[in-house]
Amino acid sequence: MRSSQQSITETLKRAIRDSGKSLKSIAQETGVERMSISRFMSGAQTLRLDKADILCAYFGIEISQKQKPRKDSKV
Repeated sequence: MRSSQQSITETLKRAIRDSGKSLKSIAQETGVERMSISRFMSGAQTLRLDKADILCAYFGIEISQKQKPRKDSKV
């Protein structure tokens, strides 16, 4: 990963922090357990991908795959 790119974890944590919303409010609005969000924010545990998907959608975070150049396979 290039140093200019942030990980999904960093991006999601920043979105949660910058939202100004309480973890309780985010939990109620998304259905993701407050304790799961709290443990994620403190670094005590990671999020399951389905929960990360929900939070990314809630905060409008889109993940795109960067296309790698194709190698010419001349035989």
